[in-house]
This record gives sequence, C-alpha cells and structure tokens, in this order.
Amino acid sequence: MSKSKGTKKTFKGFTLIELLVVISIIALLVSILMPALNKAKQQAYQVACSSNQKNLVLAWIQYNDSNNDNIVAHYVTESHMRGSGNPHSWVEPPQIPGDSTGPDFSLVPSGRYRGAVGSNVTEGMRKTGLRAGAMWKYLKEEEVFHCPGDKRQKEGDLDKQMYRTYAIPSGIGAAKNSNSGIASDKFITKASAIKFSSEKYIFAEVSYDNNWQKNYPDQFIIDMNLKNSATKTLWVPLSIWHGKSSTFGFADGHVESRKWLNKDIADYFRDRSAYRAAGRPESFTDNEDLEWLFNRFPNSQNYQKH
Repeated sequence: MSKSKGTKKTFKGFTLIELLVVISIIALLVSILMPALNKAKQQAYQVACSSNQKNLVLAWIQYNDSNNDNIVAHYVTESHMRGSGNPHSWVEPPQIPGDSTGPDFSLVPSGRYRGAVGSNVTEGMRKTGLRAGAMWKYLKEEEVFHCPGDKRQKEGDLDKQMYRTYAIPSGIGAAKNSNSGIASDKFITKASAIKFSSEKYIFAEVSYDNNWQKNYPDQFIIDMNLKNSATKTLWVPLSIWHGKSSTFGFADGHVESRKWLNKDIADYFRDRSAYRAAGRPESFTDNEDLEWLFNRFPNSQNYQKH
C-alpha cells in the first residue's frame, strides 16, 4: 500500500497594491472619524465646564447666604487679601504654598505675579491663591476653577500659563474700582439687589492673554460707559475652549452656553493677539452677541439697555 504524498500549502502575502489600498481605507476612515471625535471631545469639555460653573455659582450663593446677603468681593488684588482690612476676595493672587504668617499665606514677592517677571509664578502658587480665597470653604476642589479645555498652562509662554479659567464680572461685590468701566456708585453689593437673577451671569470663562491680566483683576468684559455709543469695546476676551461657545453661571444657580454668532467677536475671543496683529478693530458695532453680553451683565440693570 503506497502512501499518498501530502500537498504543501503556501501562503501568499499582501501585494504592495493591496497594502496601499488598506492604508488608504484606514486614512479615509480616520478622516471621517476625526471631526466626530473632536466634536465629542469639545462636548465633553463643555459638560465639564458647565459642571464647574454650576458648583461655582452655588458656592457664590452659599457665601452670600452666610454673609448677610453681602456679595463676595470680586477684585483680586493685594488690597483684598485676608487681613488687609478690605473685603476678602473670592480668590486671591498667586501665593507661596505652605508658607503662612498668621492668618494669611505669604505673598509672592511684589512684582512676581505682576509685570515683566511674572514667569516666576508656578501652578502651585496659583492654586494656593485659590485655596486662600473667600469661597474655598464652599468648594474644596482646585479642579472646579479650571476648564479641561483650557490648555494655557501648557503653553510655551510662561506669562500666560494660567490655571484659573473663570472670573466674576466687575460691578458687583464690595470692591469699587473706578477704572473698571463701571461707575463706583453703580456697584451692586447685595445679592438680593440683583434683578432678574435668572438673566444675570456671575461667572464667565475668561482668556487672560497679556502681562497685565496675570494680576487676576475683576473682569470688565464690556465697557458699560459706552452703552449709548454705536460701537462697544470688549475689555477682556472671553474664552472659547469648546467650540465657538462660552459657558456662563447665572445668579439663580443655572448655567448656559452661548454660541457666538458674530465672526469678528468669535475671532477676537479665539485669539486676541492674532486679531490685533491683523490690525482688526477692537470696537464692535452693536450686534446680537454684544446685546446678549450687555443685557446679561450683572450690573446692566443700572444702565440703560441699548
């Protein structure tokens, strides 16, 4: 009986053309999926940002309720630090972590968080300033102050490596700064004095993008003294780290997202430095976005609507 010889199987590999076809298909799929993935990421940032602002505005309400309806000071300077004799601000300037002198954390040496040598400020110093603020006991989490879409702390320019994303607009609270674009006699100091609280934002996403802003002042956002002018000046750009929109926390505790419709304003918010470099005007003609910002500014009740 003879044995039959087994047949040898051979395996053929991919040809170059087949490999190129596969690579092309993968590249096509990636190009299709990337916008969807990017959109999903932006939506996740917005959800996290909205959650942060919800926590912030509820803490703001708690502070007011615990302090006889007095609104927490919003202007963040040395003059409003603990023990300074002035109302304690909601957050404080960057400070040296773990170094305390009496009731206050030790200040970063004068000029370290202001002016040309601001690059000496570390993220730890910034977070220490947050913990020293008047609202910290109602929050207890540093992450609440930071939108995950805010990547400034990873930028190459050390002067712009901010951590805090959110700010309280000027015109409310104990601080009365005459240079804030709002007359000092029009400040609102009691929470109950804010009319239509569901229509007035208390927290906004703000983009600090120059040396002066690293001092963490209050946020003028829009120059109220130009209310009757055909054009309006935006003092500080809002941030759009999740799509073409910004989130706001309102005085009644709810949060809204605003999608910017005007291209010039959206471009200004996206990158003010590039906007200025292109020589584009920073005074904007009245439009739907400016109307929205003005009418919902917490202090706008003391000014004529335009």
